[in-house]
This record gives sequence, structure tokens and C-alpha cells, in this order.
Amino acid sequence: MLVHNAKIKIQEEYTRKEKEREINKRIARSAEIGASRRQKMIARDELLKTLIVEGQAQLRNYTTADEKNKALLRDLIVQGLIKLFETDVVVAVRAKDVRLAEMVLKEATDKYIATMKKEANLDVSKVKVTLNKAADGMLPDSKAGGVVLYAKQGKIVCDNTLDTRLDQIYYDLKPTVRKMLFPTP
Repeated sequence: MLVHNAKIKIQEEYTRKEKEREINKRIARSAEIGASRRQKMIARDELLKTLIVEGQAQLRNYTTADEKNKALLRDLIVQGLIKLFETDVVVAVRAKDVRLAEMVLKEATDKYIATMKKEANLDVSKVKVTLNKAADGMLPDSKAGGVVLYAKQGKIVCDNTLDTRLDQIYYDLKPTVRKMLFPTP
């Protein structure tokens, strides 16, 4: 009987160790799968960040052509004025865009007035739009371009820079871009 009990005890111990080894094997496999998924997610995130950096570089190249940048600045100012809907607005641009902004400011203001009259039947002809020419009020050259509009002594801000717009697009379209780049089987 003593030998039989010892055999049963040894078999139980062996079964317990076998189960423990199987559990440890599953844990190790699960850890490997988790690590693999993390690496995959990190690689995907790095690729998406690379896309943003390349997009910013292309935006910088786009804003070097005066005619394209001139029309872009005009339209960004008009859009910002519509968003703000204020009577006294200050426009800030990069130092290298001041000359272009001066050229389009009147045209942008006129387009804003005409658009508001046509679309909303509002008279906004008393709007005063000025360009900030002070060095400390200009956008940094690190920006890809665009405008920032201020109203109420800077209390209301409309950031219409290309960098901000790209960030917003990236945020809004991130799921769509992920599906396009990394389709799930």
C-alpha cells in the first residue's frame, strides 16, 4: 500500500508539473505575441510619422512659389475672417511672406465682404484687417506657411497655418490612412 500511495503521489506530482510547464509555455507564447504586436504597432506609427514629416516638407516646397502662395494666403485669410466674424482683425504671417500678404490683404478683405454679402446677406464692410509687421508677432520660419488671425487683442485666435491644417487632417483621417496602408485580412 505504501508503494502504491508513493506511485500515486509521484504521478500527481508529474501531472502537476506537466500542467505547470504547459501554463508557462502558454504564458511565454502569449508574451511573444504581445511583443510582436507592440513592435508592429511601433513600426506602423513610425511610418505614419514619416508621412507627416514628408507632408510638411512638401508643404514648405509648395509655399516657395509666389503665385501659388499668394492665392493660398488670400484664401486662408478669407477663410479665417469668415471663421472669426470680427470687425477688427490682425493677421500674422512668416517674415518671408509679409510682402505677399501685403499684396493680397485688400483683395482678401474685399473677397470676404463680397462672400458674406452674397452667402449670408450680411454687411461686414466695416471690417478692419491689418497685417502684423512686428518681428515678435510673426510666425516662425519653421512653419510651412499660412496665417494666424487675432481678434479682441489676441483673445480670439484662428490658427490657419498649413502645419495646423496638416495636423488636423492627420488626426481626422488617421483611421482611413491606417486602413489604406495596413489592410486587415
